This record gives sequence, C-alpha cells and structure tokens, in this order.
Amino acid sequence: MSFTFRGKANHVSDIELAIDCSDDIIHARHQGREFATHAGFSSSGVMLVGAAVSELARNIFLHARRGSIRLALISADGRAGVRIIARDDGPGIPAVKQTAIASAANPDRSDLGLCAIKQLFDGFELVSSTGRGTIVTVEKWMS
Repeated sequence: MSFTFRGKANHVSDIELAIDCSDDIIHARHQGREFATHAGFSSSGVMLVGAAVSELARNIFLHARRGSIRLALISADGRAGVRIIARDDGPGIPAVKQTAIASAANPDRSDLGLCAIKQLFDGFELVSSTGRGTIVTVEKWMS
C-alpha cells in the first residue's frame, strides 16, 4: 500500500491512495475522513466522504483487485468541496446503465453502494469499458 500527498506542507490539496489488498480499504476510509476533516467538512460530511471512499475502495478490490483513489480539493462559485476519483484497470462493467437500474431495484446486489453514493453526492460519473477498467468520479460540496 502507498499514498502520496501533494500540495503545500500544511495544506494538502490532493491525496492518492493505492488499493491492492483488503487492508487498503480500511486505510482509504481513514484517509478519506482525515482529508475531509482537514478540508473543513462537518462531522456528517466527514463520515459521508469516508463511507464513499471505503465503498469505492471495496469495489476496486472486489472487482479489479487493484487500482487507486484520488481525493482532491475543489472550489467553484465561492464554495469548497472534495472530488473523489476511483480508477482501476479491471474487467469493466458491462451495460453500466442497466447495472445502475438493477442495483436500485434489487437490494441484494453487491454494487448497491454506487447507487447510494450517486444519491448522496452532488456529482457522479461512472465511465467503464469492458476489459479496460472503470473510473468513478464523485463530488461533494460543503454546506
């Protein structure tokens, strides 16, 4: 496992986490919470960011075995937030739209977490190509 901090010494602007073993899921959740805390999120925002990072890391490990998660500070129109990008080179998700619809209708699906993230975050994009991997990008703005 590895992680890289970028930015000024006292102000982390982004962090990248490698996901390649099950322990990385726990570490990623912790780093996500810490990142959101330092960014100024409320306690509920910190928990939400941590949960999303954990779910995305879990998906990477379960479906692709390895990948990375990047957290970055974002700002627009006087607002601040965080962008989370989960990337892997795994098998990809065939029929992305059908998968999302099926997940919402079937609580037993393993990818239900993506639907919850989509509903709880302010921005959501999933790009996947069979045999080439998946990139999930989510954004959360501070209230």
